[in-house]
Amino acid sequence: KKDFIGLFTNKLDEKIKKQEHNLWWENVVYDISNSIDIKVEDIKGSFWAEVDYIEDYERIMKYIEGKL
Repeated sequence: KKDFIGLFTNKLDEKIKKQEHNLWWENVVYDISNSIDIKVEDIKGSFWAEVDYIEDYERIMKYIEGKL
């Protein structure tokens, strides 16, 4: 929902201002989950990736190009 984006970015900004750079974005979701319902959806069978390393990015690009 649109209101989630504002709530998420505000909470993320708070963590940045507090210099909490050792935390992941998931920590923001965990904090928010105490005040709103978080919808979870099974994505089994769908392509999903996160980018932590160059190899992750290369794998995503292969998927986009239809080579995976």
